[in-house]
Amino acid sequence: MKSKFITKKFIEIAKDLSAEKQINEALHELITIFNSDFHDLKKIRNIKTDQALIPLFDELNKKWNTVRSLIYKHYKQHIIKPNGFTEILKTSYPLAYTYWLNSK
Repeated sequence: MKSKFITKKFIEIAKDLSAEKQINEALHELITIFNSDFHDLKKIRNIKTDQALIPLFDELNKKWNTVRSLIYKHYKQHIIKPNGFTEILKTSYPLAYTYWLNSK
């Protein structure tokens, strides 16, 4: 999915930043989208090795930071962690995360 579309979905859900439930729902949706993008791109690109995952992780990390920047521009405050994608990767795919870190 495109960064602008992802940002728009986040903003639609988190209309009121004082409503913690809305922010949590928007963050959950954001993580779900990135997880879905990961699996879709992995399948489309026929990725089968850890080494082939590195460019995909780099791409998704860049997309995360773009979305984060767009959300900041909308709300004028930091809501999304700058290293949020790496935290998701570290939690969901610890071995791939370690391989990705070692490749840098």
